[in-house]
Amino acid sequence: MVLADPQKYMTCVAGAGYLSLLKEILELEGIDVNVKDEFTCTSLIQAARGGHYHCIELLLSKGADLTIVDKDNLTPYIAAAIGGHINCLELLEKAKADIHSINKNSSNAITYACVGGHDRCLQYLIDKGLNINARSSRTGWTPLANACRGNHIECVKILMDRPECDLLMVDNEGKIAYQHALEFGNSECAELIRLRTEKDNAPLTSLLLEEIHRKEIYHNVEMRNVGRVGKLSESLFGGKILRDINEDTDNRCHEESWTDSLTLIVMESCSMSDDTRANEYNMRKCNRSFKLLRRRNSSYEMAEDLREE
Repeated sequence: MVLADPQKYMTCVAGAGYLSLLKEILELEGIDVNVKDEFTCTSLIQAARGGHYHCIELLLSKGADLTIVDKDNLTPYIAAAIGGHINCLELLEKAKADIHSINKNSSNAITYACVGGHDRCLQYLIDKGLNINARSSRTGWTPLANACRGNHIECVKILMDRPECDLLMVDNEGKIAYQHALEFGNSECAELIRLRTEKDNAPLTSLLLEEIHRKEIYHNVEMRNVGRVGKLSESLFGGKILRDINEDTDNRCHEESWTDSLTLIVMESCSMSDDTRANEYNMRKCNRSFKLLRRRNSSYEMAEDLREE
């Protein structure tokens, strides 16, 4: 195959994994194996991102430079982790790639393994000794926060098995990973974090998580998000919060306005379906939400203090 400008299209060819065509291009006179494309990526970065092992092998044999990065300081090693390509990571390591490299936001390969939900790749990188608590300078999200946001349960399980994984690292908005799990409705990820505090015998951390959970339930009641309230109430913390609500008759809220809000929740829920059983289910969720309105607002200052410590 003949290309009008083979140098220009070389990165695309490498990224697509067209090995035979890449060989032809690299055999031409005057070809620069380290040329960058319009996105400032080299052929090696593109091949690593795509997981094209033999293309990487070929490029390295032709002198591709492992230290050249793109505009975001993305290295070939991090690019391979984005796709969870363990075989490519191993190949790059043999070529002496810097496994601890970070991009311009201070995120490492573990971060991107968690973003993509690549649990096997995550375990591989942890075993290599990469920083498990790498924090993005742009968002403040840790690998754990990214795994919770994406509902990557297996990644969260792996991280929870590591004693060095910090559950209380806050992002740039002051949120911890547990909050990200709740906000995205990923209750199983949140439960895994709760179990870790139980395993660590960390009552203060557990108390903080419970207060965060309580606050999220109240927030969703205020937002009339019946489905989310029901889901939040199904976890261990949610069940405990509901039991507390049932026992607490001291109400410092303006019950009239809360009741008006709940009436709208009931009306909206029941209008979602003409099916009797579905409406009964929605009514049960609304009744559960109503119990929340009978409880005084908890004091969250203690939880905020704990988080700051």
